[in-house]
Amino acid sequence: MNFVIGILSVIFGFITVMVVVTSFFSYKEKELMIKQGSTPEVIDKLVEKDNTSEPKTKLANLRSGITLIAVGGAITIGLSFLNAGPLILGGLIPLFLGIGRLILYYLLPND
Repeated sequence: MNFVIGILSVIFGFITVMVVVTSFFSYKEKELMIKQGSTPEVIDKLVEKDNTSEPKTKLANLRSGITLIAVGGAITIGLSFLNAGPLILGGLIPLFLGIGRLILYYLLPND
């Protein structure tokens, strides 16, 4: 019983951290845009995503990378405790996509 509670605590902890981190980076992105002289209307248009899943700014790449790493890590850890075997790929794929986004964040030129 304690094992199940521990696994659920880890999963919900990762989800909570993911929400806090993405909210923080969204706030910082808007704050930096205001410091550079953008109006709130322009900021809202830039932060909204189109039909594509590609982020529009460098900070959006960082935010989505951290989110993918958190989700992928939580799924991988949860499935590894359950000895799910090949199902662990369901967690490894978003984990490595997130790592790729972080690498892309450092390779892209500044906005």
